[in-house]
Amino acid sequence: WTAEEASYTESDAAFTQKVLGAHKLGTIIKVSEELLADAFFDIGSYLARNFAKRFGIAEEAAFVNGDNSGKPNGIVQGSGLGKTAAGAAAITSDELIDLYHAVPRMYRMRGVWLMADATVKLVRKLKDGDQQYMWQPGLQAGQPDMLLGKPLITSTAMPAATTGLKSVVFGDLSGYTIADRQGTVLQRLNELYAGNGQVGFRAYRRMDGDTVDATGIKHLIQA
Repeated sequence: WTAEEASYTESDAAFTQKVLGAHKLGTIIKVSEELLADAFFDIGSYLARNFAKRFGIAEEAAFVNGDNSGKPNGIVQGSGLGKTAAGAAAITSDELIDLYHAVPRMYRMRGVWLMADATVKLVRKLKDGDQQYMWQPGLQAGQPDMLLGKPLITSTAMPAATTGLKSVVFGDLSGYTIADRQGTVLQRLNELYAGNGQVGFRAYRRMDGDTVDATGIKHLIQA
């Protein structure tokens, strides 16, 4: 607080740099000339949709748990330690509450849970002292399931609740930044595989991602 005509208090904020590069994700599918000629639907559009699906799966794996080796650094790797579980393959309700409060309140307001489906199954069985489930299923279309009043996201890319793995993440995921360098490029290769009577379809895109504010993203690690 500053009084009238009083001098302002100076504050030197410290910053560090996060360099986001451009990792390339790509694949080639070969299709026979006969299939292209005989197919009763648009193969090009079909392949484009499937490229998008394959890229989506690969991107989720990288953005969630990538190791920054030829791919983005994932949320799990960039998060801070919030709680160490007592069990190697179990999670208690108290440990989830501890993880929840390990995130500063200003970040908890927009906090979400992130865990694998098998971990969700463990959490769904947790009860409080009155034998009431902590889990709150989403009862309306489009509404997420809730845990401790916060939405829960399930990802196949999250580590399992197994010895030494970071099985649960909680926090404000806007602290993770994705840099899309280039949209998906789809190219038809008519000559490369012509000797085998095939046509190639090449697709690629370039992106990177990393946690730029780990203060509001914490993980629970198994014993």
